[in-house]
Amino acid sequence: MLINSVKDVAFALNNLINVTKLASGKNIVDPEMQKLKESAKVMVTNVTSLLRTVKNVEDKSQHGTHALECTIESIAQELQTFTISRLLRIMGSMFEKKI
Repeated sequence: MLINSVKDVAFALNNLINVTKLASGKNIVDPEMQKLKESAKVMVTNVTSLLRTVKNVEDKSQHGTHALECTIESIAQELQTFTISRLLRIMGSMFEKKI
């Protein structure tokens, strides 16, 4: 997905460079200038798409990180509960032995 977006931008940039060379020095009404305008639009569209793709990949990555953080926190809480419960049982059995 990301690689395809990068390829699209690279192809659009290559096309824009070639069309710019052909349009250089031409009158604004020349057909080459219209091609330049269209090529620039394609370039903007492809860069916008790439930025959205990068944002999407970043969001998915952060989602995975958040899930791991929640899992770690949950394990820490369970461990704490287990430790406290075990400690209370030990203390209870020690108290019963003294009685």
